[in-house]
Amino acid sequence: RVVVENSPRDCGPTSADTAGYPIFQMGWHHINQIEDVVSTLLQRASPGDDVTIASGYFNPTKRLLESIRKSRARIRIIIPSISANGFYRGSYLKGFVPDVYNLIAF
Repeated sequence: RVVVENSPRDCGPTSADTAGYPIFQMGWHHINQIEDVVSTLLQRASPGDDVTIASGYFNPTKRLLESIRKSRARIRIIIPSISANGFYRGSYLKGFVPDVYNLIAF
């Protein structure tokens, strides 16, 4: 069973083993929901917890990378193939965007 909520808040007891929260990040406007929520979840994780992070464009901040490194959870990061990126085979500098994201991710 999966639970999807509109905001990351305490929903009380549930029999669900998975929760989904739509979160957003636009750093240049000081909107850092992804960094704040994911860092908090990783800090509160217990040993043996499984956390999966999926991102179309994985570009973690230093704070998020530090949270990933320090977390006691088992973490999987899922990113798409370079060819799934909208910039794949783009003209001029746009064509390098998928490779840059790939370098950041690994």
